[in-house]
Amino acid sequence: MSKKYKRGLLNKVFSNINGNIYPTVYLSEVADFLQGITYSPSDVSVSGYLVLRSSNIQNGVLSFDDCVYVDKKVDESLQVKCDDVIMCVRNGSKKLVGKTALIPNNMAMTTWGAFMMIIRSKLNDTYIFHYLNSQLFFSQVFKDTGTATINQITKGILNECKLPLPPETARKQISKMLSSFDVKIQNAEMCLTTLVELKKALLQQLFI
Repeated sequence: MSKKYKRGLLNKVFSNINGNIYPTVYLSEVADFLQGITYSPSDVSVSGYLVLRSSNIQNGVLSFDDCVYVDKKVDESLQVKCDDVIMCVRNGSKKLVGKTALIPNNMAMTTWGAFMMIIRSKLNDTYIFHYLNSQLFFSQVFKDTGTATINQITKGILNECKLPLPPETARKQISKMLSSFDVKIQNAEMCLTTLVELKKALLQQLFI
């Protein structure tokens, strides 16, 4: 129910493609798109720079169950920053293309792989992160096929995407509201996982 309500809020907030309420700008005007690093098997190490890949995005948040590290020099511009948005832009599994997560604070020595992209906002808020999860964004990305069958999102595609841009005060209010729903959804999913594991343990005890 929370996810359905969140989708409804996203559609309501980002339905202003023609600029009827707020002015519309190109995504490239308010964000930079940074392609990830390439590395060879010999670069993989037990420590060094964490390389974020598609498996590190689970249900809209970062997951560290499957991590790869590389021992190589990484330019500062290719190290993640707080409130960057990490996006899977290329994958053999088309359903994974476009999934995102927000980079939290305190992620030193972290970069991202070649099939990923960082969308680095020039705005002082997380408004773009929520836009990248809206139907407005996906309808522009997948407009040529009508469905999400594309297996990559290029910088060229992102350059053509438009978004409504409210004043800063309104953006911060929108971001705060949508982020609060994300926290509720994450908490609900954690509780559900705990209950499922508890049920499984109880059933095992019953049949011992």
